[in-house]
Amino acid sequence: MSKEGWFEKWVTNKLGLRLSARQRDKLLLIIGSPAPGVKQKMAMQYWDSQSENAALWDSFVETATNNESSFFREAAFYELFTAILKEKCANGDVPLTVLSAGCAAGQEIYSCAIAAHRTLGPLFSESVDLYGVDVDRAALKRGR
Repeated sequence: MSKEGWFEKWVTNKLGLRLSARQRDKLLLIIGSPAPGVKQKMAMQYWDSQSENAALWDSFVETATNNESSFFREAAFYELFTAILKEKCANGDVPLTVLSAGCAAGQEIYSCAIAAHRTLGPLFSESVDLYGVDVDRAALKRGR
């Protein structure tokens, strides 16, 4: 496997992302490359050591993720979400847990809260547990 392949594997393990060649090259410019001829284990150790620099890591993550989020971005999702809410509540299958992985600043998970409130009324908080996570600390800070 090439250095680029190792790097893609490392990013997938660290962030759960799959990269295009363009993204990979852009990220390698940020985090750097180990010396030529280095073996896979040493290359991964190099990138691990680079990721310990908080400022570098934040820049890396911001470049790796799309940081795109908006309220009710995918209308079809919220239609499906409300249908599932109604069904689960009717069957007594509550609380329903919702995780927004890659929530950015939180607009999508907040949209889920709005949709749940519209669907279930003020008691929605007893029927739905909402969580949002993201690897981009800057996006989470904006959301707070």
